[in-house]
Amino acid sequence: MKIRILIIFLLTIGMTNAQEKYSELIIGTWEFDKNCDLRTDAEKNVFEEIPWCPPYTENGTGYPTRTFKNDGEYIDYFTSEHIEYGKWKIRNGKLILKNRIPKQNAESRKELIERFLKKGLISKESDGFYYQKPIEIDIKSLTENQLEFGNEKVYSIHKRIK
Repeated sequence: MKIRILIIFLLTIGMTNAQEKYSELIIGTWEFDKNCDLRTDAEKNVFEEIPWCPPYTENGTGYPTRTFKNDGEYIDYFTSEHIEYGKWKIRNGKLILKNRIPKQNAESRKELIERFLKKGLISKESDGFYYQKPIEIDIKSLTENQLEFGNEKVYSIHKRIK
């Protein structure tokens, strides 16, 4: 019994240390590099592909340049006129992102905000901002200069630029 408790304790410490290391490594600015799809044709035919119309970005990839800050905030830079903010954390090998709704949008669309609050689609946090429901992204791997989101078969690669 003591050995089981010790093993559980050590695994918990190991997971905590891994999350802390990921949280330290991810700090900085990342830019999308490429998507990798290692599925077989049979695996690809199981699900129908959904057409994707990427947003305009200055880097031309359709993905924002994302900066993770020490304080748990992130910035998504699409263009100089399109910048989004939010909160991030890492838990159980997943990156959890909560996109902040800009104050001017919340103030100009109060009825819509109230409806979304009642449905649980958004929440108001202690900082006074409204946030969309969190999204969870699997972290496949994270090194000092490369970040991979996804699984063993389908993933995206992002490179550190700062």
